[in-house]
Amino acid sequence: MIQGSLSQLPTGAGRALVFTDARGHVVFVDNNFLRLMSRTQARGLVGAPLHSVIGVEMDVAASLLKETSQNGALADRTIELRTEAGTLVRVTCSAQATYDERNSFIGADMTLVELERSAPAIAEPDQQKENADEKTLLKGYFIATLEALRELLAHIGGDRPRAQLDGIINETANRSEWPVLVQAGKIYAEVHHDEGEVYRGLLARAIAYSTGVIGGEMVRRALSQLDGRTDATTLDLAGRHGLRDLFQSQ
Repeated sequence: MIQGSLSQLPTGAGRALVFTDARGHVVFVDNNFLRLMSRTQARGLVGAPLHSVIGVEMDVAASLLKETSQNGALADRTIELRTEAGTLVRVTCSAQATYDERNSFIGADMTLVELERSAPAIAEPDQQKENADEKTLLKGYFIATLEALRELLAHIGGDRPRAQLDGIINETANRSEWPVLVQAGKIYAEVHHDEGEVYRGLLARAIAYSTGVIGGEMVRRALSQLDGRTDATTLDLAGRHGLRDLFQSQ
């Protein structure tokens, strides 16, 4: 029943997603964001401050984060971005805050919708199709990584931080319209396209939360041990989709 309901969820095509941590540093961008900003890759964006990633003044980015953290959400703020190519793009920005079990702000999930731009957008490139075997391997890596984080949190901090992580994953997936759910200790994923992007976004949020609770060194050690038990084909696939970079950069 759970898997059937997940498969009916939309994937949110056309909306550009940007996730930040509590400091306003970017932890995830999706492919729609790269197209919006006339970029071809996300290299150099993760870990950078929000204002430099979305091409706005520092005070604008600070205002977006402040309102989101204080109010829990931001609704349809119109802002103007400057792309990598120098094009000005007007967008609406909405955001949802994520909090930990102490109700401390740990990040914002932002959605950008383009209104108009001063020059034509770069055409979207054709995307290579993953075969069924690769989809299965990528899903397995995502679930194994999330399970490792859940087990680590439970071992160090008990059920509470693990339950908080489950809630963060479900909240992030729901607001991004990604068909992933953690329920009764099981992880359900019915992602049929843009798999790497969805898994990367959720793991970015999971690793950021876990690092804040137990520290980056313990997270790196646990996930490095998981990689040591994973076959080379899966590791190569996860690396190509940017999943392994997430904990190595912590």
